[in-house]
Amino acid sequence: MTYLSLKNNSTNNKWLTCIGTLIAFLVLSVCWVGCTSNQKPFHRETEIKEYLIDLHDYEVANKQLVNIFLLYPNYCGSCYKEGEELLIKWIKKYPQEENVLLLSKEYKLPNNLYKNVSQVFIDKQNLMERYGLMLASGIFIRFENNKILYWNYISEETIPIITKVYLQFENTTKENY
Repeated sequence: MTYLSLKNNSTNNKWLTCIGTLIAFLVLSVCWVGCTSNQKPFHRETEIKEYLIDLHDYEVANKQLVNIFLLYPNYCGSCYKEGEELLIKWIKKYPQEENVLLLSKEYKLPNNLYKNVSQVFIDKQNLMERYGLMLASGIFIRFENNKILYWNYISEETIPIITKVYLQFENTTKENY
């Protein structure tokens, strides 16, 4: 009887070890997937597309690649100057791309920047808020084939991150286009 109980304990321990390993593998898999997808979804994707279509007759769906700079000039705390700097850098680096500037109000950009932007849309009717697009900070959004490839708030802290993404976009553009 002692030999039989030892044999059962040994089999039970093997099963417990196997189940424990499986659970550990599942937990690690979930953590890996969660950690590697560091890009949070942009929850206003539908709203920005509707806003551009409804008010400016501009469809992101008709474009292969679009960079949108959503900026709020003279809006307290919106880091507009950082957004303007990013826009200038981006247009110098990628003048061949569709670069769209969406402003919450009229604003004079330096160095005739309006001429170097593909499209400039100004919220003259103050409807951005109605579409849920009046946010605390400017936003950079890169659409590719009607889907958001990348987005980030524009601030002093995020400009270096967005700048690093330049190289990724450049490599992707060279490989795919």
